[in-house]
Amino acid sequence: MIDRKLLDKFYEGQCTPDEVQQVLRWFENRNQGEQRIEEYWHVFEREYETKLTVQQPILSAPDQQKPSLIWQNQWLRVAAILLLVFSITLLWTTLNQQPTSTAPVAIEMIEKATPAGQKTTFRLPDGSLVTLNAKSHLRYPERFSGTNRQITFTGEAFFEVTEDLTQPFVVSARGVNTQALGTSFNVRAYEDEPTIEVVLATGKVKVDFVADAQNSAYLVPGEKIIADSDEQMLQKSKADLQYALGWKNNFLLFRESTSEQVFTALERWYGVDISRTGLVKNKDWQFTGEFQDESLENVLTSIGYAKNFQFKIEQKNITIIY
Repeated sequence: MIDRKLLDKFYEGQCTPDEVQQVLRWFENRNQGEQRIEEYWHVFEREYETKLTVQQPILSAPDQQKPSLIWQNQWLRVAAILLLVFSITLLWTTLNQQPTSTAPVAIEMIEKATPAGQKTTFRLPDGSLVTLNAKSHLRYPERFSGTNRQITFTGEAFFEVTEDLTQPFVVSARGVNTQALGTSFNVRAYEDEPTIEVVLATGKVKVDFVADAQNSAYLVPGEKIIADSDEQMLQKSKADLQYALGWKNNFLLFRESTSEQVFTALERWYGVDISRTGLVKNKDWQFTGEFQDESLENVLTSIGYAKNFQFKIEQKNITIIY
């Protein structure tokens, strides 16, 4: 047990630095701190009872309150010492305690996918609206945190972004980032197409490469960028908004489209598989036209008349016959 005189010196601020460390080490063990305080208190209590018995005759004197006041002051002094030492001990142990490591809470990732022949519209956690075209896939967190709102994406989608100046909205698609604050834009990034296309409807976006953020360009409404991830090239030009965004309103549009582009679009749009037989008379033919809410049979009849082919429909399998 520590010398009480040393505690008196500690309380009166007369301890040397070594003595201060000695007192603090005495109380450093939190499991024994309260027990030591109680022991010290009982020692003082026994001493007080002994002295009180010896001075009992004095208590009957007219000035009996004098020793009582002296002992009352001593009690207060001891209580102050104990409170001070215990408080410093608690602070000492708290400051020297190793911080408890808190494992980060995992954020669940949500995935949305549309098969061929279907589209879907939904909202992201920040309120942004996404319209997902056929054969597209989007992955995003259940809640946005950090410095931006980042999602990953393949296929085609139209984004109507809720403005948040503190958290830019970033769409990562096949090595290309499209960053916006509050705007609406279309991203076309199908895996089987060589390039990524970004078309801006409203607001402003920045387009760059994941591997080279310095290689970037900005779009204003009515402009588009064709990005080539392999060549790390960005090509900006004016956009045909009706053509780029027509799919949202069920318009199937073709602008000088090759046979590969036409049949691939039909496979996605109607959820079918198309094969071709016979000799193609003009391998480089192009087709321009538009259809809204038309059946596959009507669309194939129109294109077949223009490009001189027949077709056969067997449920989800279509055969083009030249």
